[in-house]
Amino acid sequence: MSESQKELHERKHQDILQAGIKVFSTKGVMAATFTQIAKEAGVSSRTLYKHFENKEALFAEIVELTFSEANLEKLPYNPERPIRDQLIAVTTQYIDHITTPDMIQLYRMTMGELMRDHDLAQMALTQITSQDHPIQVFIGEAMNKGGLKQDDTAIAARMLVSMVKSLMHDRLMYFGTPLPLPKSKSELIEACVDMFLGYFQSEQSD
Repeated sequence: MSESQKELHERKHQDILQAGIKVFSTKGVMAATFTQIAKEAGVSSRTLYKHFENKEALFAEIVELTFSEANLEKLPYNPERPIRDQLIAVTTQYIDHITTPDMIQLYRMTMGELMRDHDLAQMALTQITSQDHPIQVFIGEAMNKGGLKQDDTAIAARMLVSMVKSLMHDRLMYFGTPLPLPKSKSELIEACVDMFLGYFQSEQSD
């Protein structure tokens, strides 16, 4: 059965998206050209312009695609379980999610856009920071139900996220290699959670 026009259009669209990810990741959005992307996708520049009017539109769809495929489950707080165990589980899920190759690529592309196109970079950063939301929701639930002492949930989430990201994400994003540390990922997450609980643990959950 021959490929329909609709199927052909969709296949080329996906080829262009993948080519955009590859070229943007290696050259940056600013330095990348439509000619390079068309060559990587195996299509003509004319075909490329039929799908995307400019690089910014292509980048925006790549961001949307990445997050539509990202499925970070929200883990509810359970008052019957130790808060430490639950925070370790939530934090581990978060780190596993933001250190996938697709997410690291997106962080890198976005950082490169910050100085050139603030609106485009802000759109991507809004999506990226939304990945912190399940941790903030969990912390809010724990505070409301006595598992953590009452405080500003956004600040509390930012404190925990900042600790684990600085150890297990940031160097990977900037240099492509994890920070060499004497402890395993699980040990580092437990240490971050323990530091967090040193301030936020409520007497009720002791």
